[in-house]
Amino acid sequence: KEKGKSQTVLEDLGRGCLDLKKNRVTINSCIHGIGHGIMATNYYNLVPSYEDCDKIFTDKTYRFFCYDGVSMENVVRRQETEESANFLESKDPYYPCNIVKEEYQPACVREHLHYARRTFYKNDTIKSQAYCLYFKNPLSRSECFGALGNAINQEFFDDPAKVIVECNKVQTAYQENCFGVAATQYSFGRQFDKASMICNALDEPQRSRCMGSVESAKAALN
Repeated sequence: KEKGKSQTVLEDLGRGCLDLKKNRVTINSCIHGIGHGIMATNYYNLVPSYEDCDKIFTDKTYRFFCYDGVSMENVVRRQETEESANFLESKDPYYPCNIVKEEYQPACVREHLHYARRTFYKNDTIKSQAYCLYFKNPLSRSECFGALGNAINQEFFDDPAKVIVECNKVQTAYQENCFGVAATQYSFGRQFDKASMICNALDEPQRSRCMGSVESAKAALN
């Protein structure tokens, strides 16, 4: 807002995150924060904000975290003003993720699952699963079911046994996404015993992959 939104300003923002002498979680979180800021300065116009992420980053992973910040801000809308565009006008639970380009969709559904789960499905896991299955892109589905694991983790953070019950309601093909992200979130919260409990509810080889994600999350904190 102070310097305007030129290409130079956008690139400087991105460089500020990438030059951090920090762990991977911090750098990705910084990029995610840029997405939030872009969305606010674009008055909550979704697609132009995704396009600004494209202008800042060439790396697909970094772009994803920027898209993710844009998508989350479209849900939380903490800096909304009278000029802001309003995606909440739609009664379609799949909107706006069903109208964006395919490269933006995985990050979109990753964040909008939380909104749809609360607003349209009253935190019902089976109904939330239907939201994920609506999207045919494999990456969109995996991100969506991972987000479902995250949402369940947030709802039952103090009771991992309930997290296991809820993730077990998910179709077998996507249970690993649900369990894996739930366990990883425990790991990021340094609740490593709970993370292990979640992973141990899976059979092999899913259990080992889950534990690998937990160890990766643990290492990323250092």
